[in-house]
Amino acid sequence: LSFNFAVFCDFPDFDGDGNNNLEDYYSVKIADLTAIPWHRSTTNAYEGGTSWWCGDEGIGGYSDDWLQFLDTDPIQLPA
Repeated sequence: LSFNFAVFCDFPDFDGDGNNNLEDYYSVKIADLTAIPWHRSTTNAYEGGTSWWCGDEGIGGYSDDWLQFLDTDPIQLPA
């Protein structure tokens, strides 16, 4: 597995400390696509049932920098 990338940051001295260093933090993470974090769980579920929950049961939540979505078909709710 090999990655090549270049970072160009042309921000002015954003934090105002005068050092003119790269003013942003960059990171690359590779997700394990076999470990889908959305699942039915009793964690914070309504009246002891199950609800869709995004997290890792082993750590009781999720790590930093997660961006997850649960897309469903439209759900009709009564008035």
